[in-house]
Amino acid sequence: MPLDDRNATGLTCLQVMAALSDYVDGDVPPDLAGAIEAHVAGCQACASFGRDFARLLESMRRQLGPPDPVPAEVAARLRAAIRR
Repeated sequence: MPLDDRNATGLTCLQVMAALSDYVDGDVPPDLAGAIEAHVAGCQACASFGRDFARLLESMRRQLGPPDPVPAEVAARLRAAIRR
């Protein structure tokens, strides 16, 4: 069965993959996080990919370090542009 056709607990593998980056960052609603976790518990392909993906992100973040702060004048211009 192709990866995108698997449906475990209401989510397909493609739906899990589409939300994976946000999930790893903690940026998904609790109900979606629960559905992703339930899917991964029943889908070895997504579980394996998800583990590898999370490790890759962690490694990249460690190597890159924290982002440089945005200069105050740039932040002010961005806020002004958003307000317009």
